[in-house]
Amino acid sequence: MPLAISVALTFPSALMASYYLLLQTYVLRLEAIMNGILLLFCGSELLLEALTLAAFSRSPLSNPPKLFLFSVHCAGVRPDTSGQVSALEQNQKTQ
Repeated sequence: MPLAISVALTFPSALMASYYLLLQTYVLRLEAIMNGILLLFCGSELLLEALTLAAFSRSPLSNPPKLFLFSVHCAGVRPDTSGQVSALEQNQKTQ
């Protein structure tokens, strides 16, 4: 959601910078330089936002990485809902 808001607010910012650069009656050289830099930043912001949206759309959040489950399995801990004591727990009780 914040990324969409940022994309939506980039366009008015770029429009106002182009207005100050091209359509304003009296423009100082410093204002022209600063508005040119602002338009450069707006363009790079739009490019990075598009790349971010493309990256997020490729990797769905419904398919989380299996690293946590793998680390739990390697530690010898397994979910046991039947009430039986696992081999790891028996080993820990005997020590």
